[in-house]
Amino acid sequence: MASTEALASAVLLSPGMKLMILTAAVLAAMTTRARADAFEIRDLGGFESCLQREEMLETVKTTNGSQVRLLSNLEIQARCIDSAVQLLAGTKRKDTVMRYVDAVKRLSAPVNSLPLIDLAVRISPPACNDIEVYEVLAAALELPDKLGASYIARAKSIVARCLRDKSFRKDFVEELHSHDPQLAAHACDILQKEKIVSACKGSTP
Repeated sequence: MASTEALASAVLLSPGMKLMILTAAVLAAMTTRARADAFEIRDLGGFESCLQREEMLETVKTTNGSQVRLLSNLEIQARCIDSAVQLLAGTKRKDTVMRYVDAVKRLSAPVNSLPLIDLAVRISPPACNDIEVYEVLAAALELPDKLGASYIARAKSIVARCLRDKSFRKDFVEELHSHDPQLAAHACDILQKEKIVSACKGSTP
């Protein structure tokens, strides 16, 4: 039977090992492991909580079994927003969707609300004229092409639909003279494709 001294020496750890174990314990406490229902949004409060998760561990199936990967806050927020769109897909109330848009604008980059903006204008085309909607669309079209390609493409498709509204079309044509060269160029591209203008100053993105 091992002596008390031998047992004590067996559990002694170097300062470096203690720090590693402490760090691992802290990370484990701060990081949530993704469950099957981790991104299942049921209401606005749950959506806001989802957006504020910092990191999550996700087990991914592979050909050799499975592996654990760390989801960043950006990945988490994207999934939260996709889940919110699914939750709201059956609603007929634009105001309900806009409350989720407001949550994204408070807790994330406003342009991340584009999937919800898309849903809002499908439910209520006049929503295209809401300043909250217009500002997000303009912000997306001001992004650099390489870094914001997916946002720009989504914004362009929404703008093309909104151009059916006369008030929106009148306002958006003014963006051809925007001081932001990206916005002016993308406005030109959209308006030409929709055959609203035949030519405009500036280069097409």
